[in-house]
Amino acid sequence: MVLGEYIRQLESDGAAAEALVALGDLVLLASVMDAGAIHDETPGEYVANGVKRFSTQASAEDWMRVMRALERGDGDRGREEALSIMVRWAVERDSADANPQAQPAHAGCTCGGGGGGCGDHGH
Repeated sequence: MVLGEYIRQLESDGAAAEALVALGDLVLLASVMDAGAIHDETPGEYVANGVKRFSTQASAEDWMRVMRALERGDGDRGREEALSIMVRWAVERDSADANPQAQPAHAGCTCGGGGGGCGDHGH
C-alpha cells in the first residue's frame, strides 16, 4: 500500500482509531485523548484530522522522516512508525498553539536567537 492510500484510509475516524490503538503506545494514546478533548474530537477524529493537517502543513523535513520510516519498516511496521510521526507532529503543534508561553521566543526561527535575524517575526 502506498502512503497516499494509507493516509486516505486514516481519514475515516474508525480506521484512524484502530490504527492508533494498534500502535500500542499508551503515552501517545493519552496525548491524543487530551488533545482531542480540547477540540471536542474522539481519538479517531483527532488522528484523522491530525493526519490531514500533517498532509497539508508539514515541512519537507517532517515528510522525509515519514518516508524514512516507511523505507526502514516492513509493511505494517513502517506504516505504524509513519502514523506515530504524523500524530506526534499534530499533538506537538496543538500543544504549542495552546500554550505559546512554553515556546522559546525564537522557536521555529532560523535566526538562532541572535539579534536582528528574525526579520518580521516580532522578536
